[in-house]
Amino acid sequence: MNEINVHSTISSVYFISICTYLWIDVEILWLYTFLLIIDFITWVIKWYTTKTLESNKAINWVFKKLILILLIFSIWTTWKIVWYEDLRGLLSFAFSSLAVAEMYSILANIYEIRTGKKTKEFDWVSYLISSFLKFIESKIKKIDNNKPENDKIKV
Repeated sequence: MNEINVHSTISSVYFISICTYLWIDVEILWLYTFLLIIDFITWVIKWYTTKTLESNKAINWVFKKLILILLIFSIWTTWKIVWYEDLRGLLSFAFSSLAVAEMYSILANIYEIRTGKKTKEFDWVSYLISSFLKFIESKIKKIDNNKPENDKIKV
């Protein structure tokens, strides 16, 4: 076995181990990644057919999608550290919501390619992030309210 295959195998085992430890279904992660790829392809075709594709837009799009993957790992890791509960149902809902957002984007891209008409963008991901921020804020406030008065930090 050559060196590249060894590194690839070790990386795959390490990645799958991390996903398993964090309760992330590897199959769902790969399927979500596949949706991201389809979304990217339809997005490029849409921008190519409208003659408005710019390399900086494509690079920004890739970074935005990479951030989604980092968001998923951040949520799972935090959940594992802070609450250490098996909340696969809630986390699966988050993944499902992101998948639906990708499907919406793919359908919107295909619609624009076929009709040439611009679709209304709905930013479901920002809504999810906002919901998570509110949830975390409520947990922090709950923890802060349960502290004895002399332990609270004065601001």
